[in-house]
Order: sequence, then structure tokens, then C-alpha cells
Amino acid sequence: MLVKLCQKELESGHQVFVVSLAGPGAHEEHLKRIGVSVFARRLSLLNLFVNLKALKLFVKDANPDILQGWMYHGNLVSLIVSSLNWVRSPVIWNIRHSVSDVRFEKLALRVLIWLGSKLSRYPNGIIYNSQTAMEQHHALGYSSRQSKMIGNGFDVQKFKPDLALRYKLRQELDIPDSAVVIGSIARMHPMKGHSVLVKAHSLACEKHDDLYLVVYGAGVTSETVGCSGIVNSRVHFMGSTQEPELVYPAFDVFISASLWGEGFPNVIGEAMSCGVPCIVTDVGDSAFIVGSLGVVLAPGDLEGLTAAIEKVTISDPVLSEACRDRIARDYSIDAIAELYSTYYLETLG
Repeated sequence: MLVKLCQKELESGHQVFVVSLAGPGAHEEHLKRIGVSVFARRLSLLNLFVNLKALKLFVKDANPDILQGWMYHGNLVSLIVSSLNWVRSPVIWNIRHSVSDVRFEKLALRVLIWLGSKLSRYPNGIIYNSQTAMEQHHALGYSSRQSKMIGNGFDVQKFKPDLALRYKLRQELDIPDSAVVIGSIARMHPMKGHSVLVKAHSLACEKHDDLYLVVYGAGVTSETVGCSGIVNSRVHFMGSTQEPELVYPAFDVFISASLWGEGFPNVIGEAMSCGVPCIVTDVGDSAFIVGSLGVVLAPGDLEGLTAAIEKVTISDPVLSEACRDRIARDYSIDAIAELYSTYYLETLG
């Protein structure tokens, strides 16, 4: 999301500067290619003084109108830079993490979350990428002053319907064109609800012989899901995918069966952008994203998910178009970038 937002700010004629104190990252070269000025140094006790001095020069030379923190570490650094009077710019934090139970977080992250709650009254505003994350952080003591929810943005030109891809996957997996393909993309983790999904599909297959489940995700197999005894020939575990835009168009419906831990699930927005309706659990902002265009179930509702799967049919063109229109209208990267720009201007007064 950060890279996409930088791209849109550049297209609007703004200069963009990015600071990474964890060293060069995966996106550094891309950011530089599109015209972003990047400061990337890995801080340690041995180089702390030298790198902080270099950072001070970088920030002063940039002289930004807005200091935008990005996630907990970046938020803290933005406040430190402002407190040291290196620049006199409004500080905005960006929180992109949901906290269903802070006890489940690692100790270092718990400390950062706690510290952020104590300092949250000092930034000029805080942006959250989900309503759920905003409510959770307010409950943890974060200031509600100038809070703003701005969801994730999607490239609707990249994630789009494609009939050729629909038929391609069916041919590769020997799935009849008339069959219903149910899709899932999620890494292996108990919170993703894979076992509930596979069990529900198995139960639905007792009444219907045209339901196929195609599951993408790193580490997801019948063994890791714990359902090897009930997996049938209509379940395909595909492993991870680096090109989900080539996968979603093959699905008749997308299922997010998460049990907890979601904020603003990108997979739902990406699927809907490809014209794929969704069955989701009421975790994070999932229900808010699908609105009236999808099915919303309680987390872990095996009976409800089974019933929902039994009702799935070949994609409805009208519903498909409505799903894509919702994302294009409310969650395209252009729409989200405009919300950021508006918020920045409001902060500047």
C-alpha cells in the first residue's frame, strides 16, 4: 500500500521521501525508480550517531509538509524527528495492525503498542486501515482525537475479470466448465480457518458433486490443515502464489473463513475487484467490505458455511459486476489516494 500511495502522490506532482531505519528493503529499488527519495540505513549501537546525523540532514533537506509515520516503528520515529525540531511539520501516524488480544502479540510489539498509546495524543492525527483496528486501539488507550479510517486501495486494472484465466485453471486441474469452483488464498495459520473451510466443503459435497475447492497459501496442505481423512478428489492444494491476479478470475466464489486476527483483508477486495463474490466471516472489516454483495457468517460457523457453499452457483454476471463496481468506486487506489490527500490538506489547515 505504501508503494502505491507514493506512486499516486508523485503523479499528483508532490515530492515523496521515504525513511527506512531497518536497512534497504524489498521495495527500495522500485521506489527509487519511480522517483521517491529513499533514506535506508540499518541502525545499531555501533552506527547510531553517524546514521542519526545523516537522517537529520536528510529530513532537514527534504523539509516535508507532512511527516507520515507508517506502522508502529515508523510512527515512533516520526514523533522523535518532530520532537527534536529537525522540521516543523504536522505528524500523522498510520496504524495497519489489528489487535484482537494484545496478549497474543510478541513482547517487543506489546511494548511498542503500549508506548504508542501513551504518546498517541501528540501526533496531529492517526490513520487506521480498518474500522476494527481503530476501535481496538481506542480500547487500548490510543487517543481518538483526529482518528481517521482509510482502507486499503486496489489496482482495479491489475485485478479484473478474465474468462481466459477462468477456463485455464479448469483445464489445468481437470475441472468441468460446468462445475462450481470455490477459492481461498491464505497462508497456513490457525486463525485463517482452513480446517473449517475444508470440513464445510466436504459436508457440502455429500449433497453436490460439482463443488470444487481450490486453496492457495504457503504451507497449506491436507496434513497441516488436519483434514487429511476427509479431503476428497475435488480439493486442490496449490501452495503459495505470487500472482493472485491470475487466480481470482477462475473462482465462482471466494471464501475468507478467518476465525480472528483480520483488519482489512486485501484478499476480499482483490477477489471482488476481479468480479468474484465472497463468503466471509465477521472478522475485522470483512463484513463492511462485502456489504450487501456477499454472505457474512460468524467465525467458526461450520453449519452456516456448509449451507452457504451448497448455495453457490456459477458466477452471476450482474452480481460479479456489482462486486467489481463497489471496489472500483470505494477502494480503488485512486479513491484511497484521494482520501489521503484530503486528510493531509485538512491537517495542514
